Amino acid sequence: MKRGNTALKRVVSVASVAAMAIAGAVLAAPAASALIGANDFVRATPAANASNVDATGAAVSTSNAARVYGLGATLAATGSAIALQGSAAIGNGIQIAVPGTSVGSDIAVALPTGVTFVGTPIVTVDPVAVDYDSLAARSAGFSGTNADAAHVPGNNLNSTDFTIDTSTLPSTLTFKLNATTHAGDAYLVTIDPVKVKVDPATATAGPVTAAVTIGATAVGVTTLGFVPSYTVSAPSDAALEYVPSEKQDLPAITLAEGVVGSFSAASYTLSVTGASFETGTAAEAAVKFTGTNGVTGTLTSLSSTDLVFTVGGAAGTLQSLDVTGLTVTGVTAGTDVKVSLSNAAGVATTAVPAANYSDDVATATASAFSFVPSLAVPSVTIGSAAPRIAGSDRYATAADIADRFAAGSPVNAVVLANGLNAKDGVDALSANFLASAVGAPILLTDSSDSLPSATRGALVSLFKDATGVTVSGKQVVTIYVMGKTDSVADAAANEAQFIAKAAVNSSVDSVEIVRVAGDDRYETSAAVVGQGNVTIGSYKIKAGQQYLKTAILASGAVNADALAAGSLSASANVPVLLTTAGDALPTTVADAIKAEGIKQVVILGSTDRVSDAVVGSLADLGVTSTYRIAGTDRYATAADLYSFATQQPTTDKLGLGLTLQSVAYLANGTAGFADALAVGPLAGQTSGSPAAILTVPTATLPDSTSKFLKAQSTNADPAGQIAGIVTIGQTDRVSAGVVQGAEDALK
Repeated sequence: MKRGNTALKRVVSVASVAAMAIAGAVLAAPAASALIGANDFVRATPAANASNVDATGAAVSTSNAARVYGLGATLAATGSAIALQGSAAIGNGIQIAVPGTSVGSDIAVALPTGVTFVGTPIVTVDPVAVDYDSLAARSAGFSGTNADAAHVPGNNLNSTDFTIDTSTLPSTLTFKLNATTHAGDAYLVTIDPVKVKVDPATATAGPVTAAVTIGATAVGVTTLGFVPSYTVSAPSDAALEYVPSEKQDLPAITLAEGVVGSFSAASYTLSVTGASFETGTAAEAAVKFTGTNGVTGTLTSLSSTDLVFTVGGAAGTLQSLDVTGLTVTGVTAGTDVKVSLSNAAGVATTAVPAANYSDDVATATASAFSFVPSLAVPSVTIGSAAPRIAGSDRYATAADIADRFAAGSPVNAVVLANGLNAKDGVDALSANFLASAVGAPILLTDSSDSLPSATRGALVSLFKDATGVTVSGKQVVTIYVMGKTDSVADAAANEAQFIAKAAVNSSVDSVEIVRVAGDDRYETSAAVVGQGNVTIGSYKIKAGQQYLKTAILASGAVNADALAAGSLSASANVPVLLTTAGDALPTTVADAIKAEGIKQVVILGSTDRVSDAVVGSLADLGVTSTYRIAGTDRYATAADLYSFATQQPTTDKLGLGLTLQSVAYLANGTAGFADALAVGPLAGQTSGSPAAILTVPTATLPDSTSKFLKAQSTNADPAGQIAGIVTIGQTDRVSAGVVQGAEDALK
């Protein structure tokens, strides 16, 4: 998140932010008569600077009144919450504005019963004292470029000018600032991120708060996250088939208490979407409930959408209930089957905050929440025969893809790229080659100073307990940033580094930022080749030929062909270089081909994408073998590329002779380019065996794609290599009709 202009130095280690919902609000007393003063605020670390305030705490401007405090609508909609029975990362930290008159007073941050700090949190103090007598300083929030650092020379604190009292841990963090008491100024103290442990035996379901006092005065409360009443889960390898007319067994559905005593002798409803429960006497008899620690379940009714049951059994220990024997019909290709839990009144059982909060102090309530949490139903997605990896936006989709890539293990590198339409992914079209070499997924951001919430959560999850790779005797974790600062801002890259430092194992010595950037997209594609000590793959594409270092050359003006090549680039260690639509190869690309000793180039697209003049100039660079793949459109070119990849080279047929993975990925080849961009490392994760990335339009499966799938189907031909489809993006990117057409082509 963007943390205003706060200087952040060190933080404690954090766990998965994706497993929780984050909330934040300004929760301070705005009245000028408050004992500590109107300029004292307690808040969750914001996504941007605070609203402009005057000396009394009243709003100077309302232009910033609707900022999101560390929580995007994406996380709010998921209904996820803090993971229990262990350590949990709170994405929000705590920020406290401490007036100069309170320097030397004890500052206490107290957690609720059953919630404790993990280790000793790291406190950071902004080194610039904020001048509240200056309107320009107030306009910058608590601190920033407009703050008057010269107002109190000699009184500016260093980040080490504080003392932590460890005797009050783990329930309360107590510390004090060490400096000369002075009026008219304040210091911004940040504790970010916060890592806590939740005891399910004593904690209460609902918001996890942090209450702050300075001296004897309570100055505010802010919300860090939420503890769920219940969770719903299913085996991670569960799968369903696309057989609409047949019934299928659901895996065991586990309903678990978030805290002891959540189950009550009441009625609950388990609802299904994406399919229908099988009903009737036999179906009801097949449903079984198996409980732990004394909990029991009894069936009340079963309809096509809802299983209603009651719960019994003594509480006292954490309980869970497995529901087995459920069957469903009507599973649709590309539509996930989802099971959700609600109580008798139909009310959700997990609290999550609403998406937006005002950071205008005029709307804050003293020592109370300035929002009413919305409620979301805990649920689990079982899956379908044509699974769809789709977040609520392109950033969440990339995060989901990265999660599949990591498969529960930490990574030691990520690639961070711009996912905005205005950029067309040009800076990252060549990133799959690098991502494969360093074992990294691709995460997306926009051009702002703040990372999307889904990207932040993914960074924490991916880097959790990473141990790094050995570089010059040190353990190093790396964030590769694609493009210049107009693509990925320095502040966003620094934020990613900050999150990574908090998440990695303590054995890591350094988290490095490596910016891979040229003066334009073409030079950036050339710069990728020189990163990470990558070995370029050598192939022969026809019988009798020598193995030659191989690269792909594609248009940098139109991204479609390079997008489809992502998996092949990653799996085969073949770089994707970009060129203009003109008659001259960019100098930086030509230099890279010559310097790396590339002797064979596969050209993607027709002459309107890569001119014959450019292809002809390759011989002067030492290239001895070229081959153009150009379908009738971008979709046909993608299909032809993977036909070429799998073709065994003979005297009359050219190909790379690779084996395809058993699944092919469908991704939008126009408006949804970001999905295809991010899936390359996952689809190309197996060395020498790529999964085809087939770009498609939103509504209609191209004939060329259908013909490719039929030719590669394991059902139609024992020699075929593709048995299933994975769709990337929501139905506004790849419709259910396109998915069904692809499934039908494989039959």
